[in-house]
Amino acid sequence: MKQIVFFALMSAMVAGVAAQSSQPAQRVSETLNHHNCQMEQVSAKQNYRYRLKSFYRQDGLQFTNYSYNGNQQLVAVKDSLVGEYTVIDSLTYTVQGQIDKISGWQLMNGQWQNVYFIQYGYNEQGHMTSRANYNNFNGEWVLGGVYEYTYNENGQKVLSELTMNGIVFQKVEYKYDTIDGYLSYELWYNYNNDSLEPSDMMVYTYTNGNITLQVDAVWGSGGQWVTTGYHNYQYNHDGDCMMHQHVDRNFSELERNAYVFYDMETPLTEVLMPWHPEMTRPITYNNAHAYDLEEWHSLGTDQQIHHITDFIYEYEEMVGIGGTADILRLTVSPNPAQDYIMIEGMDGEKCHLQVVDVMGRVVLTLDNLSAGQRVDIRALPAGHYVLRVDSKKGFTTLKMVVE
Repeated sequence: MKQIVFFALMSAMVAGVAAQSSQPAQRVSETLNHHNCQMEQVSAKQNYRYRLKSFYRQDGLQFTNYSYNGNQQLVAVKDSLVGEYTVIDSLTYTVQGQIDKISGWQLMNGQWQNVYFIQYGYNEQGHMTSRANYNNFNGEWVLGGVYEYTYNENGQKVLSELTMNGIVFQKVEYKYDTIDGYLSYELWYNYNNDSLEPSDMMVYTYTNGNITLQVDAVWGSGGQWVTTGYHNYQYNHDGDCMMHQHVDRNFSELERNAYVFYDMETPLTEVLMPWHPEMTRPITYNNAHAYDLEEWHSLGTDQQIHHITDFIYEYEEMVGIGGTADILRLTVSPNPAQDYIMIEGMDGEKCHLQVVDVMGRVVLTLDNLSAGQRVDIRALPAGHYVLRVDSKKGFTTLKMVVE
């Protein structure tokens, strides 16, 4: 199993945390929302060149489409896991432009049914102060639980509490760096019999405003924090995240997300990115540019890391948009290739093609590419390449192997 070597800063970060391990409880860290805070800020703009239209798994097991209204607000997220849309989240907004409600619809027995909704509350400063989740049981809406959030004078969230049936079942405390204001760590407490007890801790380190290390720990039976794993983040010289690695306490790799291609000509500030409080993808980190392709590697049953699939992100140009088109999934064939390739899935529109090598150099350019047209690649050395396909509707990225 691959061993990951971390920088010396880690030893200082985890000083005093016991090296013995216990099975960690399942928790969802606020780190994701911390990454996506930039997405929320960017989505408050009005002047965009592009917007994210959709993403899909290269293996065809999932695709997601985003719909927007005339105010450039996200109004629907359509998901499919089996080749057709089976789940839709619809969003409504307050007059101040805040997300008021998310309703979840699921295709069941050929009919769309509203199976849950989430209601949000805000204070006068515009900060989210509550999140209430309701589930539909036999036609009756049942409250599942309420999160309440508290903020400091700087507008930073310092406390969240989950209440169910009048009992506080979970509490999270957030601490921030007093100089830069970054989230430093989270302390989680869970209800146990008649009181809240410590359960989890996440500690964060930053470099140039980007998170570079997350240390995960649980509260052990011996009354001390026990390290369970680490998240390592690596960036290019522009500050775009190139890789996220999750390893266990022995530094054996569990999961890896590699962002292998960025459009360096498209700043993220010019791209409308979808956002709502429950989203897990896409993640913007603190990126300067929009990424097109994400590789996902995960631990298999053989205890080895395997490449599972690629996530392909598709963007559309804002000029002349009358509505959001359905997902357009392009493929390159044959792949691997030797003499020529064809881009399949084009809708008859002329496209511009760039072929980029692993060093980021454009090695082949073709204007006015037509559907069904063969692209001669005999001059390309064997290796891995990224294809950038542009049209009037937007752009997408594919991977190709030349043998």
